[in-house]
Amino acid sequence: MLYEHLVVYHKEYKEAKANGTELPRLPEYVGHCILLVTNRVATKRNFKNYSFIAEMISDAIENAVMYIHNFDPAISTQPFAYITRITMNAFIRRISEEEKHQYRLLSNSQRHMILDQLNPDYIVGGEHSDLYDNLNQFIKDFERKNGIDNTQIKKKSKRKANENELVEFWN
Repeated sequence: MLYEHLVVYHKEYKEAKANGTELPRLPEYVGHCILLVTNRVATKRNFKNYSFIAEMISDAIENAVMYIHNFDPAISTQPFAYITRITMNAFIRRISEEEKHQYRLLSNSQRHMILDQLNPDYIVGGEHSDLYDNLNQFIKDFERKNGIDNTQIKKKSKRKANENELVEFWN
């Protein structure tokens, strides 16, 4: 049933594109199927435990609606596979973006923790906490996985610090 709707939509889309007229609206049934597929993929074990699952689903729906016109019935008769692939790629992209965001937050937190420890007013309570160890492990794993050289980051931040000191000096 989805395939038949997409065949009609694809034909209307090509005609509208060739004539320069307004592009056709995506059929409601196709939109409903996109919603069902994205929600079902979100329940798979490799995606279901993320705290940002709603953002993953909305990204997948947006991508599927944006690229459903690229589905060519002459090439494939499997629209569900096409939508599922778009959904999974959107999920993976969102996970990657969230990891980058978390890396930035945690690396900044780590820098602040180090600066706090250098402060003579800071009182060290004894042992390292598991949180600090987990933070360091996440940062090391992310940098290794993405090929980030930590020395380059430190050089850039030192350069920015020097520029900021000059600005403060002249003000």
